[in-house]
Amino acid sequence: MTTTTTLAVRVRDGARRALPRDSVEVVLEGQIVSVKRVFLDGDVTTLQPEFDDARAAAGALRVPVEEIMRRVRLGLPDDDVLDGTRHHLTRPD
Repeated sequence: MTTTTTLAVRVRDGARRALPRDSVEVVLEGQIVSVKRVFLDGDVTTLQPEFDDARAAAGALRVPVEEIMRRVRLGLPDDDVLDGTRHHLTRPD
């Protein structure tokens, strides 16, 4: 602290808990999008499509990226198969 006028610095140790996560691939109208899933007590709490995959799919399908993100989130099954297979999605109603 020789180069600052600060008299003190507060230091605090903290613990970090990382939830289990995995990644699955979904196929949306022929486009592959990787999706990260986060689990708490065995249940999926978060589904997050990979942005770069969603952007590529959006370009190929000529729709906004937000539409791809929405379709992937709506179309992924709730039973959350953990075998790493690809989920084939159809257009939601």
